[in-house]
Amino acid sequence: MVGDLGFVISSVSKTVAPGLRIGFVGTLVWHKGAHVLVEAVRRLDPQGYELLLCGSLDTFPDYTAVLPKGNDKLVTVDRDVLAQAIRRVSITADRITSQIKLGIESGRMEMSARGTEGSQSEDEISVSYDGDALEIGFNFTYLQDILKNIRSDSIQLSLKDSQSAALITPLTEDGEETGVLCLLMPLRLAGD
Repeated sequence: MVGDLGFVISSVSKTVAPGLRIGFVGTLVWHKGAHVLVEAVRRLDPQGYELLLCGSLDTFPDYTAVLPKGNDKLVTVDRDVLAQAIRRVSITADRITSQIKLGIESGRMEMSARGTEGSQSEDEISVSYDGDALEIGFNFTYLQDILKNIRSDSIQLSLKDSQSAALITPLTEDGEETGVLCLLMPLRLAGD
């Protein structure tokens, strides 16, 4: 039998021994929940089960260490309005870079894209933002993928400058963060 990742798992016998068999394959770290499985199995009759744990004890680097600091430009926007504007503007975007440019200033966001054949498109939407003007470029397919997988009506873009990663967080109806955090790297704009 071959596992999901392509490695060979020992062949499975057609006969099953009586009792409960539990297997866990994964990283044996706290956030993966292996400890919950062990605690649950300890409560069973010790004669009625077999527990097999396979995995690595390696720890992963602290992802919070790579999150950008100082993203003080906060833009709140309706997710669907942003997604629709991106879809309209992306029609003329360069097919190699998939770049769209977001120009953000007080109360509005202007989007534009240029194709290699000279085609160009622009769109403008209302946003909640009160800060210095900023232009930043993104790969529109990555931005669309993030927006497709967010289930809230509005999002917050946390930006620093045109060359720093953006943080995108869905917001609740009360304007609170949901705990989901997306990081999107910008594309260098022509002339930067």
